[in-house]
Amino acid sequence: MKIPYQKITMPLTLMVILSAASLCEAQDVLAVGKARQFLDSTSTAKYVMGIVHMGAELRQYECVGIVGVVDSSGAKIPGEFALVYDYVWMANGRGDTRLLFLCDRNGNIEDVQVRSSTGVLQAPYLVSNGTIQVVGQVLLEAFRKEMSPQEQREVESLVRNADSEGLLEMGLGFRQAMGIR
Repeated sequence: MKIPYQKITMPLTLMVILSAASLCEAQDVLAVGKARQFLDSTSTAKYVMGIVHMGAELRQYECVGIVGVVDSSGAKIPGEFALVYDYVWMANGRGDTRLLFLCDRNGNIEDVQVRSSTGVLQAPYLVSNGTIQVVGQVLLEAFRKEMSPQEQREVESLVRNADSEGLLEMGLGFRQAMGIR
C-alpha cells in the first residue's frame, strides 16, 4: 500500500514544529535553572544585599516569580526572562526589597532593577554609592587578574561615576561566569 505524499508531510511538519517548541521550552527551563541556582545561594544573596543595602543584615530571601522581558515597544523578547526576588533585611528595623534580575536566553544576569523597597535611611544603593570608592577598589582588586584591560577601564569608570548598581551587575556577571555562588 502506497501512502500519498500529502498525508505524510502535514504530520511530519507538525512534529518538527512541536519538537522545536519543546527544545525552546527545554532551553528556557535550563536557563531559568542556571540563574536560579546562582541567585538562590546564600553567598550570592549576601553579596547582592551587601551592595543594595550595605550594612544591613540579610534575614531571608526567596524567588517569588518569573516574568517575561519586553522591549521598548512592549513586544516580548523571546528567551529572555526576569527572576523576581524578595529580600528581608534588618538595619534599625525590618526592611523589604523586591529586585528583578533580568536574564538572557542562557540564564546570564544582565541587569538588576529595584521594584520596591521600604528602606528610607537604608534606601537601595544609598550607602554603597556613598562609599563607592572603597567598594569599587576592592572589587577591582579582587577581580583584576580575571579582567581584560577593557573590563578594568569599565570598572574604573563605574567607580569614578559612583555607580554601585553597575558594579553590582558587573560583579554578578563575573561571579556567575566564574561559578562563584
